[in-house]
Amino acid sequence: MFTSPLHDTIAGYATAGASTLALWLADAAEVVVPGSGSLLQMGGTAGLIGGLSVGCFSLWKLVQAQRAEINELNREIREEWKSQSEELISVLRKLDK
Repeated sequence: MFTSPLHDTIAGYATAGASTLALWLADAAEVVVPGSGSLLQMGGTAGLIGGLSVGCFSLWKLVQAQRAEINELNREIREEWKSQSEELISVLRKLDK
């Protein structure tokens, strides 16, 4: 949608917030003029569901990207530890002779 999952998440939750406001307005309009709030309720409900869906999915994508980055860093750390351990073992073997 936008440029990044973070922007999509913010836009999704902002849409859900605006849709919640529309639902409140629909309730108020229904009190003032009975039968007038149904279109606002329908649009507010669709916006709320759509906004939350976009927001949650975008946030999930953001978390998955962060998880992949953490996994890559962990792999690099393990490789570095393995390399250092092998070097240490090599030096200890030389000293043991």
